[in-house]
Amino acid sequence: MEVDPLFRIAFFLLLGYAYYRYSNKSYSASVTILLEDEKKASGQLSGLGELGITKGFFNSSASIVNDQTLIIQSRRIIRKLLDQYGFHVLYYVEGKLKVKEIAKSEAPYTIRFLDADSSILNTKPLEIKIQIKYDGSFILKLGDDAGKQVELNQVITSPLGRIMLLQKFNTRLKVRQMKIQCLPKEMGVDYFRSRIQINPNKEKQSFALRISMVYPSLTMAKEILNALVLSYNQDILEDKISLASSTIHFIEQRLSLIKENLDKVDGRLAHTKMVQGSFDLQLEADLTLSISSINEQRLMDAKMQLSLEDFFFPLIIEKELRLLSSNLGFQDVAISSDINAFNDILLEREELLKSSTKENPVVINMTAKLLQLSEKLQHFLINYRECLDQKYTFILQEQNKFNAGLSRIPKQESVFNELFRNQSTIEKIYIYLLEKREENAIKAAATWAVIKMVDEVWVQPSNFAETLLRHADCLGNWP
Repeated sequence: MEVDPLFRIAFFLLLGYAYYRYSNKSYSASVTILLEDEKKASGQLSGLGELGITKGFFNSSASIVNDQTLIIQSRRIIRKLLDQYGFHVLYYVEGKLKVKEIAKSEAPYTIRFLDADSSILNTKPLEIKIQIKYDGSFILKLGDDAGKQVELNQVITSPLGRIMLLQKFNTRLKVRQMKIQCLPKEMGVDYFRSRIQINPNKEKQSFALRISMVYPSLTMAKEILNALVLSYNQDILEDKISLASSTIHFIEQRLSLIKENLDKVDGRLAHTKMVQGSFDLQLEADLTLSISSINEQRLMDAKMQLSLEDFFFPLIIEKELRLLSSNLGFQDVAISSDINAFNDILLEREELLKSSTKENPVVINMTAKLLQLSEKLQHFLINYRECLDQKYTFILQEQNKFNAGLSRIPKQESVFNELFRNQSTIEKIYIYLLEKREENAIKAAATWAVIKMVDEVWVQPSNFAETLLRHADCLGNWP
């Protein structure tokens, strides 16, 4: 039987309208961010890398992208997102034929949890249904309980503690029935982690990341991705500032001790000049340094390393677990590497302790690792000290042999030269630490964005046009 072409067109137009009107749509949202390459830093801030504060965040292109992808999609970051924005409380509008999810910012009525610190919020799910009657009254149904009439701003007892129904006047959405689904925090973390996808740029040296998700609410998709970028940026800044503050505290303590030593050396130098008779110390020192500059530099470097070991070793033997200043100038790469590993584990342990206790098996394991690293560092520093002492003694013997051959230099020159060397070494350490304190103060006070947003969040309907085209194609194929 021949079917009227007009009937075909009308049928498929009606079918397309029904699909558009009553189907649950999904939206594909994406945002592109650019991670900062620490090697491109300029000005005073470029010197901050010497203290190793940013090490672990920005090392090489491939490792940066892989590490930061894991961090962005980690349970810790998603949990922070839910704690700050409450995305695990989902809002729905119930129509006659379908249920549509909306963002909290769009909802005309919202729920406020008065017992926000209650542990029940993180363990039990709850479904709340709201019916708005024509006379303006409200029927609230909690889970499987029978509905009861409530008023706006009324304190209501629920399985999740006290709640309150609030009305928003800045939305044009008019509804008669709403559903609010309260997910436990960890269930919400799993729910949003499964929806968030992260894809790096195909270029090997690229620092760009594309973060995307498919979600049934256009506004929610935008809000989640924007909030995720902000939370991730804030998380990195907090870790960088924490390490910078720890280094500043360490430097302040060392500056106090070094100033005392500098005052003692200055006093000894003044006393020696007064007793033995002052001469042109600078001229004599310049003459000696011009001939034996290589040995002098080696002595200076060895003494600098010995001083750093003296300052740093008391921090390692302390029983209290706290952040260590990384890469202050140790020439032994193994020491700097273990210090960075210690700081990374300690930061992760402190973050876990915010939502757990010290009896947590993961925390216990991390504590054991930290103690092992601390003991390992102690052995390293002891061996390092022995090697430095031997090196310093050997160089000093060579220098003394050279000085003994310079018969034209007065006998008291060796005394002045030793005092001058001590004074110069301590002054250089003092100036070096002053510079690092200033750089780290800038680091701790700065609130610049660690990441740059290349493209803002962009949303499009998912597969809707394609579905309509498939239906429309049937018009030409139906006999």
